Amino acid sequence: MTAWGAVLRNPWVAGAGLMSFLYGWGLASWDEGEDMRTRFGETWERYRGNVPSWRVRLRPWHDPNSPAARLYIAETCTACAEVRKWFESHEIAALEVVPAECHPTRELRRITYDPMDGSQVEEGVNAFARGLEHLDFGWAFVGAVLRLPGVSHFVQLLMDAGGLGPRVIAADVTVCKSTTRVRKSTPAGDERGAG
Repeated sequence: MTAWGAVLRNPWVAGAGLMSFLYGWGLASWDEGEDMRTRFGETWERYRGNVPSWRVRLRPWHDPNSPAARLYIAETCTACAEVRKWFESHEIAALEVVPAECHPTRELRRITYDPMDGSQVEEGVNAFARGLEHLDFGWAFVGAVLRLPGVSHFVQLLMDAGGLGPRVIAADVTVCKSTTRVRKSTPAGDERGAG
């Protein structure tokens, strides 16, 4: 808003931008910090100790006391296996890449992301986008764009039309025995990554 105030040569708009910054930096930060501390206690303190305010982290931080998320990708699908190899070739933080054939409760139809914290499970393009959050800031940004309403639906439509649509991936004990889960991460205190 301050920049818009300068462009428009309007001191009121510029002043509103400055006041918004001061409010967010001071009062809102203090009030929200106290609220989060009351709600989440030690978990919030650990997070705040590793993720400072007003600075972008290039690598994600993951609480070592929380379970790693899981990305289920089919081993028996050629295109899916390539996506799996792509994830495995990157340094991923707090993410297990698991064969879809090993899902514990149901047959999967698309790549599936389970955050393992009780929140919503994602499928298809949204699952792929959530997996990107475990790489670095650049890939997380790409994932955020992919998850935008309209964008995710359009990209999923293109994928489906291109022959990469849903298919039933049945449980397969032989795949589960022959493959191991891949979980790459760096220690939680490491500035480059997560635990």
